[in-house]
Amino acid sequence: HQTILALPGNFQAVRLAFCNSHSSAITLSGAVVAPSESIADLTLPTGSFEMVTFGGSGSVSLPAGQDYNPSITLSDWIPVESMTRSDGDGFLLYARAYFSVLRRFRVSGDNLAGSFGSTAYYAFTAIAQIETLSKTRQITIAASGDSITAGGGSGVSPNGNSWLQKAKEVITNSTRPVTALNWGFHGATPQLYAQAAINLIDSGIKPDILIYSPFSPNGGTPDASKIAERRYWMLRVIEKCESSGIKPILSTGIANTALGWDSTADGFRLALNQEIREMGLPFIDFASVMGDGATPERIPAAFTTDGTHPNDAGYSAMSAVAIPVIQAFT
Repeated sequence: HQTILALPGNFQAVRLAFCNSHSSAITLSGAVVAPSESIADLTLPTGSFEMVTFGGSGSVSLPAGQDYNPSITLSDWIPVESMTRSDGDGFLLYARAYFSVLRRFRVSGDNLAGSFGSTAYYAFTAIAQIETLSKTRQITIAASGDSITAGGGSGVSPNGNSWLQKAKEVITNSTRPVTALNWGFHGATPQLYAQAAINLIDSGIKPDILIYSPFSPNGGTPDASKIAERRYWMLRVIEKCESSGIKPILSTGIANTALGWDSTADGFRLALNQEIREMGLPFIDFASVMGDGATPERIPAAFTTDGTHPNDAGYSAMSAVAIPVIQAFT
């Protein structure tokens, strides 16, 4: 499996992260990385490949994980220096990994739709995350949530082009590169994606900023007990961030059209949103642009195609709200 990334900042060393959401371990037979000046040849970089090791070994067993909460395995830091690119922006890195089986892997939070073939090209890769050591200050942002964070839904092109990706593309620049890790899970309840966020941090992946979405339409119609559970996991994530030196940013929960909540159910969402606004922590007020102001509230028709997820216009509206909040910390 190979991925080619155009990283926004220079690097002097890299570390790869692999995820396994299956109930059995998977053997990673080996991995290599190389810098390149161009992507003229998709199979051969201009720089030399370096072996990726795991505790000094060239192979590793990726521990069994579970759906929505994959195991995370980090490589050693591998000395490899970026090269000035001749055919575009960024700094190119080729990364290859060799596995014992053709299986689906967790990629950027979500489950790949099918098995990898031997010659096919995919929009995703089995390599879940690449970290770098750089002589230039870079900002890393992670986002934890459900499919609304992941960038799913009808009317989104390409799939995964979420508010996070759109905001990152505006914020990043050559003097202060910004990278983003989308740790959103389609279909996950707040308990599941909160646990995944905590495990991400425990694995050793520590972004500068973690944007957390306490509310989700997943898990049933909002009521007092469900809001209490969402509040509990919100506080757990905040505590994990603050004790790990990560800046937490919360986001308010958007309305929903497809599920047809009545005013009582939607009132619980609105009440949690108000709590978020009054906590004294930085927050992104997605609800302010993703609701029509009615009682009960619905997503504006121009911002959704399926009634639950934003479409491209909706994600653009969300990114516009997110950008100034994130910029205050970058």
